[in-house]
Amino acid sequence: MLIGFIVIGGEAIISYKSLPLSKEVKKLIHLILHATAIVLGIVGIWADFKFHNDSGITNLYSLHSWVGIGTISLYGIQWIYGFLTFFNPGGAAGLRRSSLP
Repeated sequence: MLIGFIVIGGEAIISYKSLPLSKEVKKLIHLILHATAIVLGIVGIWADFKFHNDSGITNLYSLHSWVGIGTISLYGIQWIYGFLTFFNPGGAAGLRRSSLP
């Protein structure tokens, strides 16, 4: 999970602004790196659940677990929104403008 969200997620953010490539290529790299971060986060959660189930430990017993599930869920929702708004060619231009920082 650490590699997915901190390292690869950070690289995805930096890649869009720092790479000297065309806008479309930077968007594709940004999209793929964020998708990889989500997949690694989900694999991390799966590994945690598997470890807890194999060890007889209760799942989701701490605040840390709940915050982690919430973080991954919000990250996934944000990725879907970004995909539909900015990567999808049918995204509304007005929505794109209002979503930019």
